Amino acid sequence: MLDWYNLFRTKELEARFEQANRARMHRSAATSRQQQETDARVELLEEELARHALLIRVLIRLLMDRGIATQQQFEAALQAVDLEDGVADGKVTAPKPAAPAPKPVDMEALRRKHGLPKRRGD
Repeated sequence: MLDWYNLFRTKELEARFEQANRARMHRSAATSRQQQETDARVELLEEELARHALLIRVLIRLLMDRGIATQQQFEAALQAVDLEDGVADGKVTAPKPAAPAPKPVDMEALRRKHGLPKRRGD
């Protein structure tokens, strides 16, 4: 059976969650309201991530138990989908923002700056 712990780096995530929990426990009682709100949001996201990981495991197990897909098919699909964003990094990578459009050149300002005459007909 597929080792989903390693595939999804669950142990690494669990270690990070534990580290974050330990850090939260050591903060002083004077933690700012904003920090408390951030901690609450992080905790909710961690819980949501854990639920999603469980759901994914259930779906994969059902598909494999019913003979719909094999471990090799999941691994091949994982690699293919990972490359769809152009980066083989084991996660969905957000696309890079497009470069801003260049500013239009103010030709009149350039003419004045360099002492050039106005265009004919102006």
